[in-house]
Amino acid sequence: MFCENEPMGYIGNYMVDKKFRVVIPCTLKAEKKSEVLAVVDFGEDFLRIYPEKTILEKQKEALLNKDMDSFLAYSKAAYAKVDNSSRYIIPKDFLEAKNIKDRCIIIGGGDCIFIWSVETYNKKHEAACDKKRERIRSKEA
Repeated sequence: MFCENEPMGYIGNYMVDKKFRVVIPCTLKAEKKSEVLAVVDFGEDFLRIYPEKTILEKQKEALLNKDMDSFLAYSKAAYAKVDNSSRYIIPKDFLEAKNIKDRCIIIGGGDCIFIWSVETYNKKHEAACDKKRERIRSKEA
């Protein structure tokens, strides 16, 4: 479980090195330093990162509920192992699919970490802020 004792909504800008390694912020690290993380791409604008144990539980739950779509989605997870410097190696094809190059935005809370490209995150954030400003203005009018 990530962030079990931390507040929800952690956000940070982090480096991705040439070997596709990312330092997961210590407030978001898995319980055990050596724990394997599962990287999932559901076709969203970001990658989802779960502890391997969580993915296995979600796959089992999907099978028990005969939810083949969820089972198949979680089955496409790739695994990121920690190196000796506490960096997780994220599969290159996952990073490339989201246009993540030398920097990324990491958002965490609960049992999942989200990894965004800086450009995509900034666009989505600005659009969300614009919508929020419009809602505020319409209530004030």
